[in-house]
Amino acid sequence: MVPCITGQRSDEIATKKNIERTRRFLGKPSTRPSQIWNRIRDCDGKEADWCLDRTSTRQEWITDQPPEWRLLEEDLEYLSNPEVRAPLEQRRRLQIGGVLPDGSHLSWASGTFYLDGVRISVPFRGLNKILNSKIDLSGIAWKKILYSISLSLKRFNGFEGGPLTEKSSLIHPVHLMIFGTVRHNHWAAMRGWRSGRIRDIPQDAVRDTKWMRRWDTWIDENRELARASEHDSVTVPHTLFISKAGRLQLRVRRDHGWRKLEVGSHPLTWAKVVTWALSPPDHSQRQRLTCIQQCVFADPESPMIGPDDKKGIALLRSVVESSDRAEMVLEMKSIKVIGTSGLGYFVTPGSGGHGTRFSVWPRTSDRDSEHSRREDQNTIRGRSQVPPICIVEKYELKRLVVGDAVASVVMALLDDMSSSRSIDTLRTHISRSTRKDEARRNPEIAEMNEARWFRRRLRDNGVADRVRRYTESFPLLWGALLRLPLGERMRFQAIRGNEPNISFDGCQTEFRTRNMVERRVVYRMLEESGWIRDRVEEETRGEQRIYIRTGTGDRDLGEGVREVGQLLEPELMVDDRIRLIQRQLWTYFERQNPGPSALLPGMDREIA
Repeated sequence: MVPCITGQRSDEIATKKNIERTRRFLGKPSTRPSQIWNRIRDCDGKEADWCLDRTSTRQEWITDQPPEWRLLEEDLEYLSNPEVRAPLEQRRRLQIGGVLPDGSHLSWASGTFYLDGVRISVPFRGLNKILNSKIDLSGIAWKKILYSISLSLKRFNGFEGGPLTEKSSLIHPVHLMIFGTVRHNHWAAMRGWRSGRIRDIPQDAVRDTKWMRRWDTWIDENRELARASEHDSVTVPHTLFISKAGRLQLRVRRDHGWRKLEVGSHPLTWAKVVTWALSPPDHSQRQRLTCIQQCVFADPESPMIGPDDKKGIALLRSVVESSDRAEMVLEMKSIKVIGTSGLGYFVTPGSGGHGTRFSVWPRTSDRDSEHSRREDQNTIRGRSQVPPICIVEKYELKRLVVGDAVASVVMALLDDMSSSRSIDTLRTHISRSTRKDEARRNPEIAEMNEARWFRRRLRDNGVADRVRRYTESFPLLWGALLRLPLGERMRFQAIRGNEPNISFDGCQTEFRTRNMVERRVVYRMLEESGWIRDRVEEETRGEQRIYIRTGTGDRDLGEGVREVGQLLEPELMVDDRIRLIQRQLWTYFERQNPGPSALLPGMDREIA
């Protein structure tokens, strides 16, 4: 429950000893942010030396040299609200960009900043504030600083998967940049595709930073973790953000909860904070930043977990311990529950769908085997095809602390048969699982379900739909045209998407043509069955293409049917050589004229 409440794993909670050491290191500041940022900027240590580059760089421009990079007030307003379209001249100025004091080129295009052609995230308001200040900026390696900040903002879930929130555990971005991901399944492939942006940051550009040298040492000392398959074991909590307004922010605990505070606008402050953030998880300065986040900005007497949350945890513990059908599964960070239906569930505290503070996952198997445990673990991590059961927190539940809310869900699942009367998604899950159990016990039910599944697949299959349409639907429309009485009128409108564009005055028959080939086929069918355009009625109604039946057509319709079939035959060919049906298409159409008579079943309705 601790990560769900604080956003920090239990082993990431700072100890009193480390907190006191950090406070002494910063000179025991007050909780005033400006004072803390000044103390961080002026604190002892060489971790920011890498951002000072005294070597002069000589540049020659083959075009006119761009101006120095600065943002006007209207630029700040536009970048903070990109949904408002800026004037063309302003957008062009941002796209041309400018030169930073170290000679690197920064520009903006299509909602993204580019530093020397590399796509990055930039705290543009803070950067503009520093560049317009009286700070001595000579020798500041802005490219390294901005690359490092952009890398520290990359966020990819660690162990728990699920929605990415401020309380999620994150895979360390440097580990991902160095080792990438192993694409052993669709989940890993998706994450590998998403993490591709991390590798946009050129490693050579940050090779001589302090945090990168620390990673070189870490790799030598942690060979078992220094590979792509172990990224879930190298995680850190959230630290840095860039606000919509372009401010670099640090997530910290205040007296009344967690907040995002703007980092002091000074290059040394930025360099030190980002060095601490990008250091390996077990490094002392990474732990120093954790202490600063958790305790330095809050009153020393304010606890990480408040009394109400402690009561909620105590209630959850009593609910789990009082039932032999509920137990903690520590390696999955979940609570296993067996309901009165006999079905199993896992309740995982943490951010779920629709803003819930928990996720409910179905147990994949009743058998307690190594394989089923591995499947359950992949399910909870979101790496299987099994979706969570959507249980939405109502207003009454959201008012409770997270411990009380999770305890309420556990109690509801313990009596899932009763709870399903008021929770639709739970009722659906129980019904579906019951049907699967019946299918396992009775092979005929399984075969019936399989046949239903094949029919559903055929309905969604484009080739099967074409065959059905030209061998069933068009022959039904042809039969209706032959049987409708003399004097009947038909409206033939333009193609209207999925709406029928053929209808009749005296019956419920409707039809939809999809393309010009089908329209030409209908024109031919109307001509063969005795329908002509009623131009007088068109003028009266103010519409086009109104037909009236004035004749019955020939008694032997074989020749006309063959012409209709010839028009449709190309639609039933694949690759100009494979026919989708064995018989000639015209054999599906009536060739003996029935004359005006009652419509057959399936004709007096919309013909799909």
